Amino acid sequence: MQTSSAIAQLRTTDLVESIRFYTTKVGLTLEFQYEDFYAGIRAGNQLFHLKLVDQAPVSCRLVGRARQSSAYPFIV
Repeated sequence: MQTSSAIAQLRTTDLVESIRFYTTKVGLTLEFQYEDFYAGIRAGNQLFHLKLVDQAPVSCRLVGRARQSSAYPFIV
């Protein structure tokens, strides 16, 4: 089996703020939003996903940065 592409998934504790940041501050495009817990952000011909989670990953809490994201690859 050969991998044709990969999509990064960033976990966030504030989906609305994350969408606002990537679209207004960084200048990327909201590709889609599924209900209140999942979204896709387009950066040119690249796409990454945002997923709402209840808590930041343990690694982020350990360093006191509760709003940091973690990336998990999704292979297509």
